[in-house]
Order: sequence, then structure tokens, then C-alpha cells
Amino acid sequence: MFATDKPPPLDQARTNAEAMVGKEALDRALTSSWVRRQLETDIEVYQANAPLIADARLPQLVIGNVITHGAIETQDQLLALIERHLPMTSSITSLTNSPGQ
Repeated sequence: MFATDKPPPLDQARTNAEAMVGKEALDRALTSSWVRRQLETDIEVYQANAPLIADARLPQLVIGNVITHGAIETQDQLLALIERHLPMTSSITSLTNSPGQ
């Protein structure tokens, strides 16, 4: 969906979504009030971020206080961003090594 600068036509996007999750799941999502509210929030965040970073490419990913834009090509790139901007290793280690766990 984010492979080009222009989004696909709506009917093609719907067909792609149905192929990924199935028609029934897509129909439930499209009528869900929670999904509608989440999309509205996501659009508001996008509209606020795009002018700040002077780039409207999708996807936008907010990691800590950093906004990335455009495709993240590999899992290693994503993990590097997370480790750089959300260092949690010591917290996760201490929680997983707690007595009684």
C-alpha cells in the first residue's frame, strides 16, 4: 500500500485488504466504532506531523520523540530505531528476572 507515492484506487485497496484479512473481518472493521475513532486519531496525528517534518510520506512512525516517515526497509532498521529512541533493555531484563516470575 505504501510502495508508491500515490495510494491505490479505493476498490483496489479494499480488494487487497480483503485478501489479507478476509471479507468478514474487513466488514467488521469497517463498521467498528473503535476502528473509526482510531482512524480519526491517526489522521489527526498525520496532519499534525506532516508540516512539522516537512514530509508527507507514509507511513509515519512515532518512536519516543522521533517521527520517521517513508518505508522502513528491513527489520534491522526498525529494531535499530527502537533501540536508539526507546532504550528499554535494562527495564525489560529486570522485569523478566524478577523473583517469582
